[in-house]
Amino acid sequence: MNRKRMICTGAPALFALLVLLCLTVSCTAGQTTDSEVMTDIPISEYVIVRGDASDSTTLRQVVALKDAIESRYGVSPVSSTDWAEDTMQGGQTGHREILVGVTNREKSRQAQALLDGKMGFVISSSDNCFVITASTGKLLESAVNVFISSYLDTSKDGLLPADIELVRTGNAAFYRVGDDPICLLAPQTLSPRTVREIGCFTELLDRIYGVRVEVIRDENLDGVLMIGAMKDLSERSKEESRNVGEKLSEEQFEIRFQKDRIVLKGASETALTAALGKLYERFAASADETLDGVPTLSFPKAAIFHGVWRQKAPRLTGGRYLTSEEIASGATRTLYENVPQDAVDLYKQLLVTDMDYLPGTGNTYVSNDSAVQISLVYDGAAKELEVIESTLK
Repeated sequence: MNRKRMICTGAPALFALLVLLCLTVSCTAGQTTDSEVMTDIPISEYVIVRGDASDSTTLRQVVALKDAIESRYGVSPVSSTDWAEDTMQGGQTGHREILVGVTNREKSRQAQALLDGKMGFVISSSDNCFVITASTGKLLESAVNVFISSYLDTSKDGLLPADIELVRTGNAAFYRVGDDPICLLAPQTLSPRTVREIGCFTELLDRIYGVRVEVIRDENLDGVLMIGAMKDLSERSKEESRNVGEKLSEEQFEIRFQKDRIVLKGASETALTAALGKLYERFAASADETLDGVPTLSFPKAAIFHGVWRQKAPRLTGGRYLTSEEIASGATRTLYENVPQDAVDLYKQLLVTDMDYLPGTGNTYVSNDSAVQISLVYDGAAKELEVIESTLK
């Protein structure tokens, strides 16, 4: 009987889209024993297969894997897409395959099922087939690096263990592998500020977590933003928009995490924008929670959060949000890093043109009702920006 090379799992997850509490898993890879069953041909003779609809991130990992195999064994393996009929059923095929990312092969689907909706990656081998798959593009890169360092680098002849099952998981995945792309459903009509806030939010998920979000306008939505798989959202848009104004006051917002979606509600557009800003801050703060060095999302499951909108400066575009903290009664400091001078100049322009703030002394701005003052402290050498918001009355 073939011996499993490695098994690492976390507790089962009930949800596929909810962001759950972090699971810490320790794994050891790359150790061989005399009793292990090895492949009967070198890995360089395998065909590297990616999904026919795979993105540039997956393609880069295929190229990285080809280069790694060629540099170690002097032979460049053939690569292909999975457009041909699935010939891997039962393991009977004329080709030995390395499946990278999401493919139509049954072995890929079985490996993705091992993630059980969690953020992580899988490396497995059986029936003349290797599988490398993950929850996001960044984790796929991590998986390919582990495959190279733990298996290719430990085999001089290119013969690898024939029965690997390496599973590394952390938080439940906000992005479901193999399902429809994640989208953000938004009302048809939005102010420029809300559009910018949505842009900052989707850029954050792509930059930090490797999760790409498509923004779709829905005429049935009013006072609601929904995040999830399109097929799960479209039929619920009318239902979620009902009675928003009756349940929430004009300044209140709500964030709900459900089985297959995240729903943000606000009786006014300013309150809805504040809800998205709060979600942005939470996801930015969780970037320090990592799996093999890759940031993972986390949030209590099935949670409902309420808040009250207040006048705030627009979100900075062109820098990385770090944190917000209350420094005194009615005063909040928000920190950004990697901020170029042109981003600061644009930020000042937005305060005046979009928020109707009036320039004060130095780098201070006062709202047109004299209720809020915003002070900017920029360190050009360090490219760090402090935004201090103070209530004046």
